[in-house]
Amino acid sequence: MWPLTRNKHRRWTEDLSTYLDDQLSPSAQDALETHLTSCASCREELESLRNVTSLLHRVPQVPVPRSYTLS
Repeated sequence: MWPLTRNKHRRWTEDLSTYLDDQLSPSAQDALETHLTSCASCREELESLRNVTSLLHRVPQVPVPRSYTLS
């Protein structure tokens, strides 16, 4: 994404993670969804974040060694 386009969409891209976590206010969510219908670059960014989230959920959880736990 070109720097000028990135700056223009900063407001939207900063909300994408919060949107994925379902933490946006209803009005902010509506505004973002409206923007997403007309902005391919923001939709691509959202899909990229969804892919990263999906990959992170697949990483196996490893038990913490006892030496790292607080007593």
